[in-house]
Amino acid sequence: TANVLKLVDLNTIDCITIFAGTNDSTDENVVIGDSESTTEINNIWGTIKYIIEKIHTNYPHIAIYFFTPIVRVYNTNDKANSWSNVYVNQNGLKLTDIVNGIENAAKYNNAPVCNLYYGMNFTYWNIEYFFTNLDSSRYDGTHPMNGFKEISHKMAKFIQCNICR
Repeated sequence: TANVLKLVDLNTIDCITIFAGTNDSTDENVVIGDSESTTEINNIWGTIKYIIEKIHTNYPHIAIYFFTPIVRVYNTNDKANSWSNVYVNQNGLKLTDIVNGIENAAKYNNAPVCNLYYGMNFTYWNIEYFFTNLDSSRYDGTHPMNGFKEISHKMAKFIQCNICR
């Protein structure tokens, strides 16, 4: 990915979207950080600061839009204990802590952020519907195979509502 990005002329780009996944919530090294975090990429706050600083220092015309992770089930055989509102990783963090960290860090740095965790209407009771592939009936609790359309609509509307050019 980095090699491909090197080929892109960022002077021709209007906006960049950064959609955080749920993978980091299972990483034992994930750290939230806080407003005092530097732009080192060893925590969420520092990484977001780093991204914004690097892009806006070199390409101030580019709009940056952040999107938080969505809900998930970590173990589809034990939904009650592995729903992302209750599952705690090795660092004692829930996915909601990471979502809040991303949202707060983006807001602190005056970057538009769309909270997809709470904004998609994916709930404990309907997750199977949105996270099941209708062709294969495969449900993994992580990928919203029947919900990508809803996510793309939400993201497009968010960008449209935040365009200031």
